Amino acid sequence: MKFIMWAAGLSFTLGATGLSLIAIGAAFGFAHPALDFFNHLQAFIFIGTLFCLLASPHIVRLPRWRALAMAISATGFLASSLIVVPDISPELGARPPLPTDGRPVYKLLTHNLFGRNYEAANLWASIQLEDPDILTFQEYFPEQRNGLHALLDDTYPYHSICKGGKRANVAIYAKMPFEAETEGACAQGDTDRISRIVARFAGVNDQPFTVVTTHFDWPGQISQLDQGANIVEGIDLAFARQRSQFADLGAALQQLPGPLVLAGDFNSTSWSYALRGFAAEAGLKRQDHTVPTYPTRYYIWGWRDTLPFLPIDHVMTRGGIAVHELYAGDPAGSDHKSIVTRFSVGALPE
Repeated sequence: MKFIMWAAGLSFTLGATGLSLIAIGAAFGFAHPALDFFNHLQAFIFIGTLFCLLASPHIVRLPRWRALAMAISATGFLASSLIVVPDISPELGARPPLPTDGRPVYKLLTHNLFGRNYEAANLWASIQLEDPDILTFQEYFPEQRNGLHALLDDTYPYHSICKGGKRANVAIYAKMPFEAETEGACAQGDTDRISRIVARFAGVNDQPFTVVTTHFDWPGQISQLDQGANIVEGIDLAFARQRSQFADLGAALQQLPGPLVLAGDFNSTSWSYALRGFAAEAGLKRQDHTVPTYPTRYYIWGWRDTLPFLPIDHVMTRGGIAVHELYAGDPAGSDHKSIVTRFSVGALPE
């Protein structure tokens, strides 16, 4: 029995130590994207270190090991809390009230439709239920366009669509006219590039605004690890793609005047230093904080529903955009939930 207790305490302490080291590494994610990668796992790290802290007194029976396990777990939980808790708290704040001066309130729905989602009727039904003025889509592959475009066309006659590689199939649909800018940003036929669409809306009462949508790659590409001359260079290459996408998008946004809404699938959680740094450098306000949208389903011997735990779909704003409401919507057959937001353009302070 003593040996079993000793083995259980050792195994638990080693597990808590490993998880806490990951939490500490994530807290230093500002130093290197390889460490920041762990911030995408904060849903597990935060709950895991808390579990280890609470379970240590019950699992680790030897007093010295118990104290060690609790100290290590507390350190890991504190490190994770420094990342997670500040990003939850902004959601507790009240959003600005709806305008009473006659300014219009626009409703926008952004959704990664999922390349294997062929349920166009369900997608259309969920869109009708929300009745947004503007739609932004990611993973809008030919299979999705073929079924959904005809359903959208009467209600959303204005649209711009990019067709390219896996991350390049994005679209904007709207009830009102807009001028689309895709030159140099729409990766037609290019399998390695992402796309973005810039839609300029005239608005009303001399209050124009811009909507931008895009779809980023995952934070790291394991396939690049062996491309460098050494392990350090390989690690840098593995995390270079998304960093360059943040840089390119940030430079492009600097050229866009006036109020702006950025919506899309960034494949980067709201706990990531990379995402937060991008928003700060681009002068954007992140409107969603820890709103899990992915995955809503997984495939093991068939598709199975699950609770999303990664907040990787985002809405950000700049300059005179007041967001009055934001929530996660119906996945409608996708592995992502949509994000729905209501906003106005004009006098309300951010």
